[in-house]
Amino acid sequence: MTISMKEAIFKEPIFIGDIVSCYAKVTNVGNTSITTAVKFVVERLNEGGFLECVPVTTAEVTYLSVDKSGNKKPISAELKRLHGFLN
Repeated sequence: MTISMKEAIFKEPIFIGDIVSCYAKVTNVGNTSITTAVKFVVERLNEGGFLECVPVTTAEVTYLSVDKSGNKKPISAELKRLHGFLN
């Protein structure tokens, strides 16, 4: 479940017809949460008719691990180690 999304300032507009892609990288894993850095990029035709990729914004997004009842669920040490967040 998403618990927070820090400021997202759009550096470029997103137009109808743009293809929006989101690229995320895990930056931190806590006891019950995962924080990611997300970059949003659009593909559009420029004035010359060529396809270009334009970065539009970035954001930091934090997700909370929960069980089916919505209670916080610990993230296992094994999973953290598997993804390089524990030695």
